[in-house]
Amino acid sequence: MVLLAGWSPLLAQDWNAPTTRVLVDRAVANRSALRADRLLQRYRSRARGTVLFLAEVIGTSAANPRLLRADRLDVEVYWQAPRRSKQIIRAWSQQASFPTDMRYHRDHLGIVTDAFGDAIRLGDGDEVRGVVHPLSVQGPSWYDYRLTDSVTLRGVGRETTVHIVEVRPRDPGAPGVAGTLYLDGVRADLVRFRFGFTAASYLQSNLERITVDLESALLDQRVWVPFRQEVEVRRRTGWLDFPLQTVIRTHWDIDDYDFDPSFSDAIFANSPYGGLSEPRDSWTMVDDSAVRKLTTGPIRWEQEALLGELRQLGVDGFLVPQPPLRLAFGGVGDLVRVNRVQGLALGFGVSLRPAAAPLQVRPWVRYGFADQRLNGGVSLVVASGSALLTFEASRRSEDSAEWPVISPLLNSFLASLAGQDFGDYVLLERARLMGSIGEGSGTVTLEVGWERSTDLATRAAPFSGSHRPNPPLAVGDLIVARVGVRHVSGEPLTDGWSINLTSEFGGGARDYARFTGEATGGVPLGTGHLGFLLRGGTSGGDLPPHRTFSIGGRGTLVGEPFRAFGGTHMAWSRVSWQIPISVAPFGDDALLRDPWVLGPFLSAGWTTGNPGVPGRDSRGGIRPVVGMAADLLFQTLRIEVGFAPRSGTLGVVLDAHPAWWPIL
Repeated sequence: MVLLAGWSPLLAQDWNAPTTRVLVDRAVANRSALRADRLLQRYRSRARGTVLFLAEVIGTSAANPRLLRADRLDVEVYWQAPRRSKQIIRAWSQQASFPTDMRYHRDHLGIVTDAFGDAIRLGDGDEVRGVVHPLSVQGPSWYDYRLTDSVTLRGVGRETTVHIVEVRPRDPGAPGVAGTLYLDGVRADLVRFRFGFTAASYLQSNLERITVDLESALLDQRVWVPFRQEVEVRRRTGWLDFPLQTVIRTHWDIDDYDFDPSFSDAIFANSPYGGLSEPRDSWTMVDDSAVRKLTTGPIRWEQEALLGELRQLGVDGFLVPQPPLRLAFGGVGDLVRVNRVQGLALGFGVSLRPAAAPLQVRPWVRYGFADQRLNGGVSLVVASGSALLTFEASRRSEDSAEWPVISPLLNSFLASLAGQDFGDYVLLERARLMGSIGEGSGTVTLEVGWERSTDLATRAAPFSGSHRPNPPLAVGDLIVARVGVRHVSGEPLTDGWSINLTSEFGGGARDYARFTGEATGGVPLGTGHLGFLLRGGTSGGDLPPHRTFSIGGRGTLVGEPFRAFGGTHMAWSRVSWQIPISVAPFGDDALLRDPWVLGPFLSAGWTTGNPGVPGRDSRGGIRPVVGMAADLLFQTLRIEVGFAPRSGTLGVVLDAHPAWWPIL
């Protein structure tokens, strides 16, 4: 095996430069030739893989994938020249953390041999079929190539130069791939291939994108053979613009090569896949390192890096092949919600994507039956690579809080049935221009615009009890500018951290400056993780009431009265020890297991300055809370019990897990 030693400077060339085409032609000829002196005639190896089925809420700063199912496989691989292969599943264990009857395509449970051959096929031909390989005989007439750099690989007694060649289809509207070829400088063998597909390649309308990374190793100084492989398949609802995706993510390590095996040609009879057809046993995936790497660790960031590389190639067609017209809403609460100022409010939205334009238009409306007021708006989004430019004009009734404290669906139930509404509302009419750049580990956002705030009165009547009055929060017209920075290092929930900083400046009816920050992080501790969450804000000038800070009760200090404390300055923190426990709901040997997370927590909050809202108190210093939290029912339900020593009260909060709030 050889290892990465260093980069060799190389002047990047233009597309299809003569020297690049010579290198590519050598690779095509070497790949297609059936030479009598072929270095490798047959081999046998073992592939050990992890296949995950995930659900991910997209478009949020906390978009961590939720693990629904994990499979581990041990596969025996047989290969014979020119391109015959057989893969036999010898061992297959599974653990499901959410009820699902999803079945994988057979080739998602095995490795890719010969880097797909001349035509790329995935999902047993249901997802992608017949896509021309860049190093097939047809490749040079189908693709553009550009030599960008070289890297030196150094092993025992040998140095190998590998040339890095970018590839893209000549017609972005045709089926094809875009990515990077790594070619051995000696024989132009394919060492590594990282790529994604154009939109026209996908055979199913619900495919968002597929990305592939195939890596080879030079064994025994003889030949490049499969070494490590990763495939990610993302799906979304074809007719609905909804911020939820399912993801299949696979990782394979291939080793134990035998280049002089003894096996009969009969082994290649029938299907190229054999062995077990279903999992035979279960395994506990709680705190499993392979699962964590695939879910939120370095392999996830490798996928983000690959996506960035594909965007730089300028082949936008491989991204999100969406229909021109879809229903659109950010969550269930956008369709139907109940609060004390609007009563029952019904909404509707669509997403429009004009043909051949990087533009998305999203109009929406919502009508409140209690206040008989129409909310609505339209946003125009222009995307270019990792940059987004958005213009929005809207009129909406919204909670004035900086951070959400309850899922919208639960708030609607409590407001309609018991008169418990956990929001303080203001009507905001806006016209603003927003821009963002970056993805993965870092994002910068800019915003400038006009907004007008108007007070809202309590109008709705619940089935039982009564609503508290909605506080006066409006100030009139403002010109507002905001700058935000987000950075992520590692996995914030388990072994890393993230930070969000926002600066806001306003002028007009009030002149003010406002600064907020949020930091999250986690470190391993025992069988679980020690997690922390810090939030704070400060301001200067004449801060509008709807931009003041508040803490207390649900979402911050469980056990204290809801939003009883507020001011122009605020700090709140929470430290928790999260301990995973795997529970089998249908017996100890069931493949389906409910991954509970239990643990104590300590939180504390402080506010000072003018509360800005009647009924809030900025005095009293630091208010601590000690408690216990539990994530149950496949981590969809969270229960928190907190005791506030200062007030001597106990609070209990039941809600959906915060990861699901954006779609509720």
